[in-house]
Amino acid sequence: MKLLSRLTIALLIIACMMSAILLAQATSAQTRDGVRSRAIRMKYDTGKIDGLRITVYLVTGKNIVAVDPSREFTKGEQIKIEFESSFDGYVYFVNVPPSGRSAVIYPDPKGGESDNMIRARQRYVLPHRGTFEFVEDEKGTEVVQVIMSREPIQVFEDSIRNANGQLGETASSAAAELAGSDTKRTGIDSEGVAKVVPEGVRTRNVRLAPPRSKEEKGTVVAVPDARLKPGEVAVFEIRLRRV
Repeated sequence: MKLLSRLTIALLIIACMMSAILLAQATSAQTRDGVRSRAIRMKYDTGKIDGLRITVYLVTGKNIVAVDPSREFTKGEQIKIEFESSFDGYVYFVNVPPSGRSAVIYPDPKGGESDNMIRARQRYVLPHRGTFEFVEDEKGTEVVQVIMSREPIQVFEDSIRNANGQLGETASSAAAELAGSDTKRTGIDSEGVAKVVPEGVRTRNVRLAPPRSKEEKGTVVAVPDARLKPGEVAVFEIRLRRV
């Protein structure tokens, strides 16, 4: 009995030690993430790196409230997306609904947006008029692919000018590939995004800096260590889960 009691005590001590180690590792990881996020935000704010600040708003009547884009959305809910850039360039928002029919929704050809160059530190709202509403009964993940570049990207420019935003079969397949295959991930995501872009274009990795307090709004998505060069793009997704 004494031997069993000693063994039990030893196991409890080991379990406590392992819990303490795991907690310390988790705390350390959170601290590192916090430091990285602050560094990215600081570099973004001072214009040392290229990126966007993205905020998703839930619109209920006259109330507009910033929400976590990883939340679940239901039929009838309406949203707006606000973004700001740290650089002068071009940004394309490509909508890939569960049905799979892809279209460029920013710049919005239906809204008469012909000059699609964005300016640093200006805020843009998508859509310019009205809201996006979840109207279909189809459940799944609504993917909004975001591509940022310092130069116009011809395949998207052609769709805006010639097809009212609709992407052709080839371009649509390429855009759909950008959504990746992991439909369980929601919110603003840079993981699992297939590197499918027009030929000759290099894709840069991005990092996310989510808001850390109620005072901070929007997730900063940026090239962590540099500015985009000619012929380069950065790609990420806003994944909106519909239930």
